[in-house]
Amino acid sequence: MKKEKVIAISVEYAEMLKSRYPPARMPDEGLGEYQEANKAAWLSHASYMAQEIPNFIEADRYGKAMRWLGYLQAILTMAGIVTLKQLKTMNMPEGATYDRDA
Repeated sequence: MKKEKVIAISVEYAEMLKSRYPPARMPDEGLGEYQEANKAAWLSHASYMAQEIPNFIEADRYGKAMRWLGYLQAILTMAGIVTLKQLKTMNMPEGATYDRDA
């Protein structure tokens, strides 16, 4: 995925999340197992991650940005915010068409 697209996706997620889930870094001891009771805390951490990913791209830390994007997308999928199909479509190169089996 091109760096510009990683930034664009991250900004889109940050905008989507920040009004309901203010960015908050996960505590060092973690948040525990994902459950409905701590969903807001996980999504606040996802909001934090979304706003930080472009900084990694700017600092030429592409690998870390991609790891964070994958983790962010996993949180969003667990929370039911996005579907796997939406993620695949969003992550596809320009001009590609969705193929579930690809």
